Amino acid sequence: MVEIADADFVLTDDALSGSGADSMTKIEAAQLTGGASSNRLDASSFSGSVKLKGGAGNDLLIGSAQDDVLIGGGGDDRLEAGSGNDVAFGGTGDDKLIGAAGNDTLNGQSGKDTILVTVDSDLTLSDRQLTGEGTDRLTAVEMARLSTGASDNRIDAREFSGGTTLLSGAGNDIILGGSGDDRINGGDGDDQIVGNAGHDFVKGSNGNDSINGNDGDDTIDAGGGNDIIAGDAGSDELHGGEGTDTMQGDAGNDSLSGQEGNDILVGGNGDDQIFGNAGADVLLGGDGSDTLKGGSSPDILLGENGDDVIDGQGSVDAVSGGLGEDTLTALTAEINENLTFRF
Repeated sequence: MVEIADADFVLTDDALSGSGADSMTKIEAAQLTGGASSNRLDASSFSGSVKLKGGAGNDLLIGSAQDDVLIGGGGDDRLEAGSGNDVAFGGTGDDKLIGAAGNDTLNGQSGKDTILVTVDSDLTLSDRQLTGEGTDRLTAVEMARLSTGASDNRIDAREFSGGTTLLSGAGNDIILGGSGDDRINGGDGDDQIVGNAGHDFVKGSNGNDSINGNDGDDTIDAGGGNDIIAGDAGSDELHGGEGTDTMQGDAGNDSLSGQEGNDILVGGNGDDQIFGNAGADVLLGGDGSDTLKGGSSPDILLGENGDDVIDGQGSVDAVSGGLGEDTLTALTAEINENLTFRF
């Protein structure tokens, strides 16, 4: 069966609605083609195979459970493959390609195209392939949004060069970002997250998480739990949460904020800004000209090397400026230049 019209189509085993209302019997395959408008071509309730072709508009193409061919055409299209071994071509425009169970071939063609996957299983993504419930071949896919469920899952995007959004559920997950700019949310559970290259945004949520931004200027929000956070290379922005967190800026001019809990904050190399906030915190500036600000509770503030600014915020603190010409303000404790701290 072949139907061409600038209309929305809904195909089932018994009927086709769109430009008219057709009854059908024993149809095993169909080809539907839209027009210049933004059309919806829906074959999700059809038991045979289909070929769906969009036109110039922003189209939605939904395949069947068989082996289908979906062609977006012009416009920013959304192509939803079914559970068969499908072939999808985005066409021109910024398209979204959605695989499912089965071994699919997904080609974004021109434009800035995104692959979308939601499964409760491990996922491994590269520029040429996505392995999860099936193995999908990828061509001209610039971005990816991968979501997993409540199990303990591993998302590995280290071999993908585009930007990603990586979302995990309530399990104890391992998430490895790619070389582009990643947005990562670990969800609940005790997660291990590495941003890798790119300017990444990482959110830990609840649980005792281990988060490493790796290369690039990263923003890390650890959320609740007792977390271990490392900015690594780049000028990073690190935020703790309600738990007792340990965070280290490493290289770059970093900003560290302890929030609630009794935290340990280490600036590392570079000119860092370190804020203890609530809780009895330990702040170590490291190399560089750092700014250290305690909170309302008694803190330990060590400037170490460089010309540092140390602000006790009016609480009873233990303070050491270390080497360099330091500026000390709002202190209610004696200064001890021999004070050291090991962790």
